[in-house]
Amino acid sequence: MKEIQLTSVSQAEALETLSRQFRMPKEAFEVVETRGAEGAEDEKKQGFLKIRVMINRDFLKDLVRDRMVGLLKHMSVMSEVRVRLEEDFIHVDIFTQQGSLLIGRGGQTLEAIQHLLNRMICGNDKDLPMILVDVENYQARIHRRLKKIAQRTVEMVRKTSQPVKLEPMPPHERKFIHKLLAEEKGITTYSMGREGQRSIIIASEQSSRISSGEDEELLPELLDDPTIFKTTRSGYQRKWPPEFQEESEGSGSLGEFRGLEEKEE
Repeated sequence: MKEIQLTSVSQAEALETLSRQFRMPKEAFEVVETRGAEGAEDEKKQGFLKIRVMINRDFLKDLVRDRMVGLLKHMSVMSEVRVRLEEDFIHVDIFTQQGSLLIGRGGQTLEAIQHLLNRMICGNDKDLPMILVDVENYQARIHRRLKKIAQRTVEMVRKTSQPVKLEPMPPHERKFIHKLLAEEKGITTYSMGREGQRSIIIASEQSSRISSGEDEELLPELLDDPTIFKTTRSGYQRKWPPEFQEESEGSGSLGEFRGLEEKEE
């Protein structure tokens, strides 16, 4: 879990500020360190403090679980919900007999549930981990493949120092890759293109930004096969390359992914 750093006249005021910002009670935060402000003379004279804070892991797990259980109750879905925390992600695993209902066609319903839960807990705050909702390992298989593609692309960028443009992806997949590579040293990511054809660019921090008029081919070994990706009126369709194929598990279809009608944050 990432630390939050802020300057305040007291711990109490700092916790009050964080409570308003994150819309959580003050008890949700743990003070890691408090020390005198350094640098600006005005801050020193006024007695400002440098305060490092973390969100309590148990509180966050319980909050996410309670919100997820509440959503499923409104959907009349009987299930078991488990929550796991990582540095940049909160994993919500749902076990139910109604998996196909929660996944929906091409994963649309599951994408919508994940988007709603992130809005409820995180809002637009990038200091909080991204919440990943999964049913019957449907998303886990997708994320494993996205990780392989992202890691291969990072290696290519490091070797060539040239930016690489991935195939168009729906918003939740782009956000996953942005978050995954956020701490990758010397690497930056950004999105380009209109929704429905919006792609991630993975580049070195020193390289110039690709303009929207350029059409860089990334991962050419993946794009040589025209069956891998095509766009239809109904959204995104993708066939994974053989090197990223795995045995199918659960009830979700792995051959087709449809984008949400939403703009990326």
